[in-house]
Amino acid sequence: MANDTKILITADININLSIAALNKAIKDIEKHPSLKKIKITIEIDKQENDKVGKSFGQALKSVYKQTHAFIKNNKALLKQGMQDIIKTILEVDTQITQLKRVMNEGTDFESMLRGSIQTANELGHSISEVNDLMIKIGRMGFDEQQTLALTKTATLFQNISELTPDQAIQTMTAAMSAFNIEAEDSILIADRLNAVDNKFSVTSQDLASSLTQAGTAASNYGISMEKLIGDTTAISMATRESGEVIGKLVAA
Repeated sequence: MANDTKILITADININLSIAALNKAIKDIEKHPSLKKIKITIEIDKQENDKVGKSFGQALKSVYKQTHAFIKNNKALLKQGMQDIIKTILEVDTQITQLKRVMNEGTDFESMLRGSIQTANELGHSISEVNDLMIKIGRMGFDEQQTLALTKTATLFQNISELTPDQAIQTMTAAMSAFNIEAEDSILIADRLNAVDNKFSVTSQDLASSLTQAGTAASNYGISMEKLIGDTTAISMATRESGEVIGKLVAA
C-alpha cells in the first residue's frame, strides 16, 4: 500500500504543488533575480542563422548555470520540501489504512484518495486534514460516494465558519436528517448558510448552531431549512442572541 500511495501522492504533488514547502521552493526559484534576467529572444533572419544558433546556445548554458547555482545555494530548503513530501506520504498511507478498517472491503480506496486530494486542492486544506474528516464520516456507515460528498461539504463548512471538524460534521448530519437531504446534495446546506452569512449580519456558525438545535423540531412543524435559516437570521439581527440560544427558542 505504501508504494501505491507514494506513486499516487507524488504524482499529484508534482502536478498540483500541494506541499507547501516544495511549493515555496519552486516559487523562490521563479522569483530568483538572476533567473528573471534571462530573457531569450530569437528573431528569424535567414542571413543570421549562425548568430541565432550561437545566442540560443549561450542562453541555454546561462539558464543551466543559474539554476544549478540556485539549487546548490538552497539545498536546505529543497531538502525540507522533500522531507515534507515523505512525511505526507507516510501520514496519508496510515490514514488510508484506517479508512479501510471502517469502510466496506469493496470500496475503491484509490478513488477516495484522489477525491480527497481534489477537495484539499479546491478548498485550501491539507490532504491529511481532509482525510481525517473522511475517516470520521466513513465510520458513520456512508458508502464511498456519500463519504466523498460529505467530506467536501464538511471541509467547506470549516471555510465559511469557525466550526471544528466535529461540529461541521454534526451540523451537516443534523440538517440532513431533519430535512431529508441526501449526502450528494449536502453541499446545499453549506451554500445556504454561506449565502445568508454574506448578505446579513449573522455568522455561519450561529446559523449552524440553530440548525443543529432546532432542525428536527422545525421539520416536525413543517418548517423548511430555508425558513429556519431565515427565522434565525431575523431573530439574531433583532436580539443579537447566539445561534444556540435561538435554536433552543425555536425548538421549544
